Amino acid sequence: FLDTETAGLSIDDPILTVAIVSCDRHYNLVEQVEYGMYLPGYYNTDGAFKVNQIDMVEHKKKYEGKFYDNLRELYLRLNNSVVLAHNADFDMPRLFKMFTRNGYGFNTLRSRCTMKLTAPYYGYRGKVSLANLAKKLNVPKDLGLGTDFHNALYDARVAYECMKRVPQYQDLESVLKWVTLEQKIKKLWEH
Repeated sequence: FLDTETAGLSIDDPILTVAIVSCDRHYNLVEQVEYGMYLPGYYNTDGAFKVNQIDMVEHKKKYEGKFYDNLRELYLRLNNSVVLAHNADFDMPRLFKMFTRNGYGFNTLRSRCTMKLTAPYYGYRGKVSLANLAKKLNVPKDLGLGTDFHNALYDARVAYECMKRVPQYQDLESVLKWVTLEQKIKKLWEH
């Protein structure tokens, strides 16, 4: 499960943090990790830092000089994997742009959107916020990670908690099979 926090809504706005919550196909939690991304002179506004409750001075102190190391480690984690993200249509293009802008290409990176996967089962049409879905599924607010949305690690963990509560997805294997099927269909259309 993945989430990003960005410095704005444009695809050109930089990513501030990327969080990954890893689990096995039975939702046994394996790892939670967050990567801060900071490049000097790249952030022209601190508005997003305020929305995301990130102290820009502390963010700079903590992550300045680590961008390329964090980018490489993140790339190695994500390449050849399947990513589940709430509103993947927002997160994934920004990730791809960040990686390609810095010379990285993926062998395989497949994604599924937890918003699209879960919304129909709970009477939502189209987009449903992670906060509303979490409330509907009785996900506790205190996950030991802070309690506010717009925190990449918290949001990735909430997406994980939501998915494991959806009866149709009790085993992540069913989600992964759809990803494989979608990839096969896409390849057929390309030829």
